[in-house]
Amino acid sequence: MMTATTNARPVPIDRRSRVSPATFEADYLSGAGTPVIVTDAIDGWQAKTTWTFEFFGSRYGSQTILVEADTPGGRVYRVNAVFRG
Repeated sequence: MMTATTNARPVPIDRRSRVSPATFEADYLSGAGTPVIVTDAIDGWQAKTTWTFEFFGSRYGSQTILVEADTPGGRVYRVNAVFRG
């Protein structure tokens, strides 16, 4: 089990799998909410196998994107410079 710090006191973080929407709402969203890691939340998502570097490079390679993280004013990159496809 992991812990998070809220107002300088550790809070345990559950790791759960196969959580139904009703259980998730009752156990983790009620009241102030409780942190949880749902370990299999994206197992059925098609994006896990579809969204590859090759996918983004071939589909969006000629487009440009603005990246601003850690760079005041940002930098412009061509998608192919990031995702080789």
